Amino acid sequence: MSSKESPGSTVASGSATPARLDDTVIIVPAYREASGIAAVIHEVRAAINPIVLVVNRASDDGTDDRARESGAIVVEQSDIGKGSAVREALEYVHHRFPQARYIGFVDADCTYPAAPMGAMRQILQTQPGVGMVIAWRENLKNNGAKSEAFAVGNRLLGGVHHAINHVPLRDPFSGLRMVRTDAIVDWSPRSRGFDIECELNYFVRNVKELDIEEVRVAYRARVGEKKLRLRDGLVILRRMITMALRPPRATATPTPRPELRPVVTRQ
Repeated sequence: MSSKESPGSTVASGSATPARLDDTVIIVPAYREASGIAAVIHEVRAAINPIVLVVNRASDDGTDDRARESGAIVVEQSDIGKGSAVREALEYVHHRFPQARYIGFVDADCTYPAAPMGAMRQILQTQPGVGMVIAWRENLKNNGAKSEAFAVGNRLLGGVHHAINHVPLRDPFSGLRMVRTDAIVDWSPRSRGFDIECELNYFVRNVKELDIEEVRVAYRARVGEKKLRLRDGLVILRRMITMALRPPRATATPTPRPELRPVVTRQ
């Protein structure tokens, strides 16, 4: 991640946005998501008003500008892939927001409603044995933006995840989730792509031995260009096999690299 940080705007006084939750950071990886990023941020802020961190992968469609105008902090991703964005974002959060007790993740394509975030956070607050809460897309196969083949593939990969990684979840690859910061402070992700979700599941469930809860969510048609491809399913499968053969372990608490220290860009 580059050292360039763009601070977002603040909430206008008199709005219906709830009080700022400085102990919660929501990470939004984004690549060419100008058509949906503003709606995602507004919805998240209306739901729980956390710190919103958008990790922008050199989008050339104005994604970064729209995110900043919507009140998010925008940082530029130095690598490629969703997994790399998550890894760089976590390093940033550990350095800049040490007070954060909860870290959430949501896709930038408007497919996930933000309304469940409050309940997800409440579960983590009140149930110490739970390390992560995931949104279960109960209507995945009936979603207009996703084919039956996608839903079948999702179920098959989920079955493999359960069988060889011992992670029993209805929707293990959901892009909406929230985790306790102390559950992943010693996690060093290796995934670069869409395999990041199964790696996170494995770490929370098997390395930290914490429960993972699921809450129902109505999945929506995506806004903008589809990013997930067939080859991404193969990448996910390879990651699950790798974890089964060489189980990940917790590492020492990561120290932020010098290049992650932000320099505020003056407007």
